[in-house]
Formats: sequence, structure tokens, C-alpha cells
Amino acid sequence: MTERRRQSRRGLLAAVAVTATAGCLRSNVGQSSEARSAGTATRTGDTDTDDRTGDTDGVTSGWPAFGADRTGRGTADVTPPGTPLAAEWSVALDAEAGDPAVSDGTVYVVGRTSITALDAATGSEEWVYDVGLANGGPAPTVVGDTVYATPGDGYAYALSTEGEFQWSEQLTAGNGTSRIGPRPVADTVVVADQRQIAGLAADTGEREWARTVPGNGITGIVTDGKRVYVGSFTSTIDEPTVLALDGASGETVWRQDGQFNGAHAPAVVDGTVYAGGFRKGTPLFALDAETGDTMWTQTVSAEIHTSPAVGESTVYVSDLRGTLHAVERETGTRRWQTDLREETVETDPVNSSAPALVDGQVYLGTQSGQMVVIDTEDGSVLSSVTVGETVLASPAVADGRVIVGSTDGTLSAYVTN
Repeated sequence: MTERRRQSRRGLLAAVAVTATAGCLRSNVGQSSEARSAGTATRTGDTDTDDRTGDTDGVTSGWPAFGADRTGRGTADVTPPGTPLAAEWSVALDAEAGDPAVSDGTVYVVGRTSITALDAATGSEEWVYDVGLANGGPAPTVVGDTVYATPGDGYAYALSTEGEFQWSEQLTAGNGTSRIGPRPVADTVVVADQRQIAGLAADTGEREWARTVPGNGITGIVTDGKRVYVGSFTSTIDEPTVLALDGASGETVWRQDGQFNGAHAPAVVDGTVYAGGFRKGTPLFALDAETGDTMWTQTVSAEIHTSPAVGESTVYVSDLRGTLHAVERETGTRRWQTDLREETVETDPVNSSAPALVDGQVYLGTQSGQMVVIDTEDGSVLSSVTVGETVLASPAVADGRVIVGSTDGTLSAYVTN
């Protein structure tokens, strides 16, 4: 396990979108980790280091992972902005902006060839760490003073929150799936890429277990702290579409074969796994986390390619027709649905981001490049802002602002107007 070279960039300016040139591609995929070159890290600017500790979910407070925490629930006890929204700052990354994570006043995001840390209040660059060809990967996961990332270049990385290299471990022999975020389980971090999933020692990166998941590819992983729940895409009925693995050994606890085709990462909350169907005709569904038995299903308008957000009594998920669905968490009974193609006046969305749920509001990015804010009571649109091109990255909410990225590389923060 050796280090990729970290470089510092000073070209990102607060409150102004700037054009960044793509970095050199340093794709060492297919090489052993010993073949990589070592480098040194120098943080951009001088800031005080906080005493950062993990919360009860194994991650730092704020929005430090895709889906808010390791369960993927898509909601957190954070302070949201009010409405209407106004842009606080905007920066241009080196290609598509991935899902952002926010922890202790810092935003972490994956671009085309780098993992970048920005000041959440200003958008100014704190540090940049170069990786192979990532092209807008999943949100890094912050646990204590460590940032774990699987940017899609075939490797898993651990960096300090100051941008210093700790370890890297090769997962696949080529550029892989770029939407599977790491998940902490006790002293292990579980990572996945393409069909490979592994449990790595959180402090050293050494493999504790590894396996290949049958099917076409892993779409996402979450954990309740003991088990790892894996969404998978498959083309046959005898291959698993949702699996539960033992977090300590990687052994299969149960599997759902060919019935649902889990889309993106599921969510696991209070003993129930929630996910949407990747294929046409597959419903939103809930499974018993202990046994894998189906608890309920709910038909939606089209395929679901995103993760749900799970509130105290309601599950929210969007589909490929631009419809946001709200269903009862216990029964799957529909509460309401909102067609964003009618409510947002720019262009018709076809796909949308995974929703973020905070304090009675759902934040959602759309194909038309907008981010909408929706009232959880009745599905009405409270606010809408234009971010850039298509918004597939899930918004992150913390400290009175919402941060969202688009496929043109724009990463923006919004506060109350």
C-alpha cells in the first residue's frame, strides 16, 4: 500500500465559478499498490485542526457520507437553510462533481481526477489529492479524522482530514463503478467497486475479507453496524439483487434473487431495508433486515435509479419520469406524489438525484439542472434554483446551507435568500 501524489491547487475562488483545467491522468489501475509513487501533502492555507470524533453511527457529525450516514437514510439532525434559496458560492471542478460530504465545516467531493476539500462557508480550496480517472465519484466518508474514498479509479483511499495520505488498496483491475461510497463497520471500512466488495482494516487498509458478488454489478452498500446490505443489478432471476453480508466476515446472511434489482444504495433504518427497483416494473420495496423477507411493495411510475430518504414515518424516492413519491414507512401506502416536470418550468427532468430530507423539506436535483425544495406535508415545491447542467449528485445539508454538484463540474452552496 503506497501513496498517490497529492497536489495543491489555488484556483478555486469563493462565490465565483471559475474554469479549471483537467489534471493529468495518473491511472495506475492494474498495477500493484507497491508500484505507486509516494508524495508529500501540503495543506492550502492555515486553519486550526478540530478535535473530531465519530458519532453513534460511526461517522462524524454533519453530512459526512452519501445518504448522510452509514445507513444511507438520507436524513440527518442538521440545520437547513430556509426558503427561498440564494447562491452563497460556486466553484468549478475538473469535470462532473460527485456527491458532496460535509463535516466540521469542510466539503469533500470527488471530481474527474481528484478528491477535493473546500471550506464550506466560502468554497475556498483547502486541499486537493490527485487520483486516477474518477469522473465524479461517490461522496467520501468522513470518520473521525479520516476521509475514506472510492473515487472509481479501482482503488480505495484513506486520507487524513488535512489531506495527508494514510493508505490505499486496489479493488479492481480497471476504472470501476463510481457511485459506491465506503461504509464503516466497527474497526472495518467496507468498500466496493464493480462486482468486488471487501472489508478493510480502517487504520491500515489491510484486507480482512473480500468476495465477488454474483450478477452484473454492485449498485450500492449500506450498513447497520453489524451487517452490510448490498444492492446489485442482475439480468437473471437466479442471481442476487439484494444481499445481507456479515460485516466481520463478508459471509452471506440472506439474499433476494432476481426479484427486485436494487437501485443505487439501499437504506437500512430500524431493522428494515428500503430500496427502489432498477428495472421497469420493479417497485419501491421494504425488506426485513433480519431475514430478507418482503414487508411491502409500492408501484411507482418508472424505474428508480436513486436511493430513498427515510423519515420518521415516510419514505421518499424519485423515479425516471421525474416523479417524487412519498409512501408510509410501515405499510408502503402512498401519501402523495409530485411530478417535477410540471412544477419546474425550465425543461422536463428525466432523472433526478437521491433526495436529502431535513426538517420537513426534501432537496432534490433534476435532469434539467435544477435543485428543488419540496414540502414533505403535501409535496408542494417551495423553492427552485438552477445549479448548472444535470444534477445527479445528491445534495448535502449542514450548517444552514445545502451543497450540490452538477455534471458540468459546478459545485454550489445555497443559503436563505
